[in-house]
Amino acid sequence: MKGLFVALLIVLGATVLAGKTGVHPGSAQAGVASTSNGSSTSKPHWGLRSGCTVVVDTPVRDTGNGRVTGSARYTCDRPGADVDLVVYLQRREGNSWINVDQRQAIATPKDSTRDRPDKQRTSAVDARCVDGTYRTFVHGTATASDHTQQLEQASRQVDNPCQARRPG
Repeated sequence: MKGLFVALLIVLGATVLAGKTGVHPGSAQAGVASTSNGSSTSKPHWGLRSGCTVVVDTPVRDTGNGRVTGSARYTCDRPGADVDLVVYLQRREGNSWINVDQRQAIATPKDSTRDRPDKQRTSAVDARCVDGTYRTFVHGTATASDHTQQLEQASRQVDNPCQARRPG
């Protein structure tokens, strides 16, 4: 009975820890969590073993230029990491995702930490507005202390982000 109680406490402690830190034990990518950008759009958020965090934003309509825009940003703990990411804006065609824009983001350890402003650690992709379902997709690596973490993640998909939304 004592062993069962101890096991229960361990599971309970891991659950509380996961809720506070965003770390989900047993996940292939430790740190999988979901955060919000202040609107109803959620952003996948990954903590990598390299000490880096990558946030992938759901595509939105840029009202200033009539384009659909997606972005991703990274932050690494000091002393930083070598970051090499490609950010894609993708549109669904049938059962496939088609790249409509892409941009590479490369950073040295010095340039990957919060010492650089968010704007310098963000890579945005955009395309002319066309009706469809879009997502932002990121593929790449972060390397710190001879440990390379592979990353391949997509944002939540969104239908027709270019259409004006009616107040509800």
